[in-house]
Amino acid sequence: SASKGFLAPSFTQLYSAQLFQELPNGVTDPIYCPTNPNNPAFCAIPRLSYFTGGNPLLKPETSKQGSIGMVIEPFRNFSASIDYWAINSKDKILNRTPQVVLQNAVLLSNNIIRNPDNTISYVTAGWINAAGSKTRGADIGLRGNGSVDSTKWTAAVDATYTQSFKFAEIAGQPYKEYVGQFFTRDLYLRWKTRSSL
Repeated sequence: SASKGFLAPSFTQLYSAQLFQELPNGVTDPIYCPTNPNNPAFCAIPRLSYFTGGNPLLKPETSKQGSIGMVIEPFRNFSASIDYWAINSKDKILNRTPQVVLQNAVLLSNNIIRNPDNTISYVTAGWINAAGSKTRGADIGLRGNGSVDSTKWTAAVDATYTQSFKFAEIAGQPYKEYVGQFFTRDLYLRWKTRSSL
């Protein structure tokens, strides 16, 4: 099967108030610290300010997904199923942190507002449309039932295998593999399982 998805931004994502906050002491300016290595104004910035909040320019998140699967019953009271799926999303809605802005200072230079002496005045973060993601995986299910004397039983095991989750936050960036990485916004495990009896 194949289908398309559409997710409109929420009222909060569009119109929540801009909040003024500060990062802890010691933030490094990735652009100017290398050329000013002993200057704390670039290499150990005290209380760096940033703004975060809604974005009325957010676009809807769209996706295309497809799947193919099969169910087999090799013998009575037992079945197995597998569905392979793929999802491509575009304009993914997420809350960009100031740390991500600084890590991508060259590509997101418009989000770093500087003073006349090139020190950082503040950083703009908040809700944005990311470039997109590409996910591939499979859902596997096993079902069985029977009885022992007068007692009936039913057992089930379901598993999701994530073959790949590639994500690019900024347009023009190469897609990066996130499965098995534990330092991202979410935890993308290779396997997730659940069972019942």
